[in-house]
Amino acid sequence: MTAMRDQPPSDASSRVALELAGALEKSGERGRGVRVLEDARGRMPRDLELTLALAQAYDRDKKPDAAERLYREVITQDPLDGAALNGLGRSLADRKERLAEAAELVQRALAGGFAGLGTGQRW
Repeated sequence: MTAMRDQPPSDASSRVALELAGALEKSGERGRGVRVLEDARGRMPRDLELTLALAQAYDRDKKPDAAERLYREVITQDPLDGAALNGLGRSLADRKERLAEAAELVQRALAGGFAGLGTGQRW
């Protein structure tokens, strides 16, 4: 908790939202966790970590269009974000859409040293 006191208010709010959403998902309340992320992102739309977490949540909830839009937002802001590159590539491949783009995205994630290919999840 001391570390959160040392962070700017938006960083602390973001961290709390991510932790709460993760706890809700682990307790079987994924829908509530998604709503926490949506609310937090509404207040902090430029927070890339929240944007990525919400993209991953939409991906798990089978909302591929919403997930793709958010993954692309993250990649636009941070073209080297391995989790976003991998998430979008995997999502496209899972849907059997734009497979060449999917492969290129995953290759970019790997080239950047992304090692979380098992989950692609931050929260």
